[in-house]
Amino acid sequence: MVSGLWDMHVHSAFLSPAWDEKVIYPLYIANGVTGVRDMGGDPNVLESRRDRIESGALLGPRLVLAGPFLAGAKADKQTISVNTAEEARQAVDMVKKRGLDFVKILSVPRESYFAIADESKKEKIPFVGHVPYSVSVREASAGGQKSIEHLSGILLACSSREDEIRSQGLAALAKHDYATYQNLGGQVMTTYDQTKAAGLFLQLAQNNTWQVPTLVWTEANSRIDDPQLQSDPNLKYVPASIRSQWIR
Repeated sequence: MVSGLWDMHVHSAFLSPAWDEKVIYPLYIANGVTGVRDMGGDPNVLESRRDRIESGALLGPRLVLAGPFLAGAKADKQTISVNTAEEARQAVDMVKKRGLDFVKILSVPRESYFAIADESKKEKIPFVGHVPYSVSVREASAGGQKSIEHLSGILLACSSREDEIRSQGLAALAKHDYATYQNLGGQVMTTYDQTKAAGLFLQLAQNNTWQVPTLVWTEANSRIDDPQLQSDPNLKYVPASIRSQWIR
């Protein structure tokens, strides 16, 4: 017998409320997952669900919530725009005052990233998420980022040509040259430096920087055209709208 399991990276406010509440949440409980870390979404929806679960009105796991994404993008119900350091600090303050559990970063400008790190430390609220391309994993760990999602930035941080490749990547992104940016991935892999990686992993351990690799998600994407996956009986739990996207 084991204690309840946790899923450390979910998004449960993206699709239909009926699917999340009537299918996904009960499936968590049926499979022994009694807690989830919701990594970004509409805070009104998520807080309402958390209240209903805690009151017993809705069957589901304990929810730990990030609330809106902090991103260098247009603001909407699920995103706070943080294109400047001042916007970044205000966003952290809003997340803290609302009573959410942590701050979630997507891709943000370098200046905004370090403003988030500084303000989160002042407000005593964890910040987690992606490591922006303009920021190194070592800087993120030293800056207090509590967890890194999807191993973002890790492979680049293990490259013997990290600074050179980052510079090339930033130049490509500035020109919207996504083909060149994508091609840099191969260079990252072929310049893996085991000694450098060992030093990085030691720093992450010393700073207690968690990794949430989300390898199940990566594996599912890699197997999306596998005939065995297409005949998996568990597909009955997936909405028809999602299955139609997978088929395409």
